[in-house]
Amino acid sequence: MVLEDMRMLKGQQTRANIVYTAIVMIAESGLHVVSAAKLAEAAGVSKSTIFHHFKSNEELLTSTLNVVFDELLQVMKIGNYRDVEHFLHTLGHAMISVSDDARIYMKAFLSFFHEGMFNPNYREILTSYAEQMNDMFYTQLTLLTPESVNRETIHAVSRLILPMIDGIGIHFMLNKDRERFEEIWKWHVKGILKLLNHPV
Repeated sequence: MVLEDMRMLKGQQTRANIVYTAIVMIAESGLHVVSAAKLAEAAGVSKSTIFHHFKSNEELLTSTLNVVFDELLQVMKIGNYRDVEHFLHTLGHAMISVSDDARIYMKAFLSFFHEGMFNPNYREILTSYAEQMNDMFYTQLTLLTPESVNRETIHAVSRLILPMIDGIGIHFMLNKDRERFEEIWKWHVKGILKLLNHPV
């Protein structure tokens, strides 16, 4: 039983290593560089090992996208915030003040985002992720806004946040001017607060 558990653990570690290596490759050069041969060499495993864990290259990339999303979701999960402003500033900080490791996940996600314009499989997955994020933002805003703010306004505002994050994220990856993008995010926050306090 102990030997079986060790084999299972080793298999999980190998799979995780393959996926992380794919994420790094995608972050550095895009999805087109990920082939079984190149990935096997970079991960230090055989091609047969890769196809033992993943039936196809497409399954590997889909699993990789799921891991990337789960990592990014951790940054934006519901937490304890004082108010809407604190929540939004925390989101902005998480997006702009990222570690090198987190930046790898962000760049990989943006590569999938780009590919989603052409690949219907990724588009469907990304659309599903967007809905999850919108629901999470709506839940958090509902907890933090006064009852006097109607749900329709909160719903509309919650759907503004993700496009703002995506847009700033893309430009921040291209031009890492932290002060500039912190200032831009502050203006976004002011606009959202105005909508919630004085809905049109």
